[in-house]
Amino acid sequence: MPADPIFPETCCLAKSIFLIQEVYQGPSSYGGMPDTDGSTSDVGHLNIWSIPRGELDASGLACTAHGRTDGTLEMMGHEAHWVTCPGTGDPPQDSGHVILEWAEAGIVYAVSVHTDTPVNRRLALFLARHLVLVEPSGEG
Repeated sequence: MPADPIFPETCCLAKSIFLIQEVYQGPSSYGGMPDTDGSTSDVGHLNIWSIPRGELDASGLACTAHGRTDGTLEMMGHEAHWVTCPGTGDPPQDSGHVILEWAEAGIVYAVSVHTDTPVNRRLALFLARHLVLVEPSGEG
């Protein structure tokens, strides 16, 4: 997968971290990333990632130290949390995002979308409910 031109340092799989992201164009009414003038643009940013729980704080993912938990629900038989991350750039990958995050067997899974809106929460929930978790094959 080619590097993303906006986030060139983050792509796919590095050691025990899986990350896939997309920058996309929404309709004109979409509430996505901030524009250069500070207004909300119609460009979105989406992350889907997984990481061993013990590596999360040092990874640049999530916002465990600065985020605000705002609701829970059941995801794949486990308690999931909505977490809103401040747009401070720390951590860089999920800055300004709302994250749907849950853990299973020591692995933290997340779907993260820039800007906390009802539409973006529905998008994250839809994607999370359609994920299929697969075990590594040990090949490769």
